[in-house]
Amino acid sequence: ITSLTLERETLLSQVAEKEQRLLEITDALKSKEDFASAEAVRENDEAVQDLKHQCHELQQQLATISEEKERMQGQIENLSSENLKLNAAISEMVEELSSKVQELQAKDREQEKLVCMEEELSHFRQELNRMEQLKDQLKAWESKVEAGEVERLEEELSH
Repeated sequence: ITSLTLERETLLSQVAEKEQRLLEITDALKSKEDFASAEAVRENDEAVQDLKHQCHELQQQLATISEEKERMQGQIENLSSENLKLNAAISEMVEELSSKVQELQAKDREQEKLVCMEEELSHFRQELNRMEQLKDQLKAWESKVEAGEVERLEEELSH
């Protein structure tokens, strides 16, 4: 019985030691799990912080891009307005030029008429000069004829 008791106590002692060892190992595992969890949480926190930082940067970029977009839309509106004004001015100038071209064409036609009239006038002057020359020649011829008749009459009268 003593030996059995002794053996039993030895076994109980070994069981107690093993339970203690099991508790120590369990605590160590829990500690390691806690450490791993804490590490994972810390890493998750870092990842979350990184994501938050990236999100903040993206929001800033979005704000900057939005501002740039609004500025560009303003410029586009200004340019569109200027374009409309320029188109209106160009249309007005085209109408004015068209009117001026028509005036110039009318003046060209008048100039052509004047040139034709000048040519006709020059031709008429030449004809008038020729007629004046013929008239002078006719007068000279009439004078000769008259002088010849007077002479003939004088001769007849003198005979």
